[in-house]
Amino acid sequence: MHRQSALCELRYFRAVAEDLNITRAAERLGLAQPPLSRAMRRLEHRLGVDLFDCSGQRLALTAAGETLLKESGPVLDALDSAVRRTQRAGQTTKGLGYGEAWCRNRAAAPDRHRAAGRLPGHRGGGERVRGAGGHGARRTG
Repeated sequence: MHRQSALCELRYFRAVAEDLNITRAAERLGLAQPPLSRAMRRLEHRLGVDLFDCSGQRLALTAAGETLLKESGPVLDALDSAVRRTQRAGQTTKGLGYGEAWCRNRAAAPDRHRAAGRLPGHRGGGERVRGAGGHGARRTG
């Protein structure tokens, strides 16, 4: 699995784990609920554990989910801090990287990126540039 996808899944997991409501988490992330649910199932499958207990009326974290919530916070915080420090040092990411806008766009249309055989920023007839809303545009020259 691509590292950016794994980071996105961790961000998504944290939102669901903090809200304990997939619909509210999807709204907060700017996603539809079905792609977020699929991302959580992929993460559980990849890790080989159940992260959520859906047996009751309310969503709850399993022991594995509690552990991932605790352990993922410092990892994502450190990554966000590293990106901010890098940007302050004068190296811009031009919308590429590990930000939430990229994650949101990737979850909304994962097949489009796979079918095109590209990642954001891929050069092919122009540079792929992402705006603040995660929408792509081609820039040539």
